Amino acid sequence: MSGHALAALFTVSDLSSVWVEAPVSVQDLGVVATGQKATVRANAFEAVAEGRVAYVSALMGEQTRSAVARIVVSNDKGLWQPGLPVTVDVIAEETQVPVAVA
Repeated sequence: MSGHALAALFTVSDLSSVWVEAPVSVQDLGVVATGQKATVRANAFEAVAEGRVAYVSALMGEQTRSAVARIVVSNDKGLWQPGLPVTVDVIAEETQVPVAVA
């Protein structure tokens, strides 16, 4: 009796929203938290998206000495593809400042 190997011919993915995974250094772990706003910019072309931090890993990478933050971004136009290099800015704190009007 011979064995049969099965190979995946295709994978169906829903890319209407994507995860962006970004390293978080030890120094920034106290500042980056779930729910914070984040701005994601494509490095290869002009594209910017707003998202929120959905998850911050509790484990540190031994070699990288960093954790992983996952940012969820809407992908209605299909611009954000898996493997695309991006830059992520996390807004650590928003403060409302009263404006004085004369």
